[in-house]
Amino acid sequence: MSFLLILGIFITSPTSGQKENNRNGQKKIEHSIGVAFGFTTGYGLAYRLKINTIGFRTNFAPYIDQYKNIYNIGLTLTKDLITNEKTKFLIYFSNSYNYENFHSVAVPSRELNKYLNTGIGIGIEFILLEKIEFDIMAGYGVYRRTDEVNMTAEAGFFYKF
Repeated sequence: MSFLLILGIFITSPTSGQKENNRNGQKKIEHSIGVAFGFTTGYGLAYRLKINTIGFRTNFAPYIDQYKNIYNIGLTLTKDLITNEKTKFLIYFSNSYNYENFHSVAVPSRELNKYLNTGIGIGIEFILLEKIEFDIMAGYGVYRRTDEVNMTAEAGFFYKF
């Protein structure tokens, strides 16, 4: 239920950028690739799609060696609230899923951890060059599907194509 409320706020909140992009009736679509790290957005290689002021971002990072397999995937929804030439002020809602499988060759043992982190907060996107952007976000997160709420921080570096 709270997810639907947050999604409704993202979609219906007016922004100055949305009015500017829709004057000619066309959608402004941007694709970006990069790297990102966050406790609730996930970490690793990142792809971002922005349609007008709504952004969708996914992060993915696998790590495999003889002792462990670790996979992380993150999904983030962003909404630009204030946009100018060099910065964008935004809000975000994020989820990251972690799968960790630790195993020992010497002693037959296995430890498996699977958990979900969820976050919500605000951020600033800096437009460094025409095609280079850096974002930093902060807010509150719920970790490992517990009732504990704590601070979170997220960051990403993207190239628009």
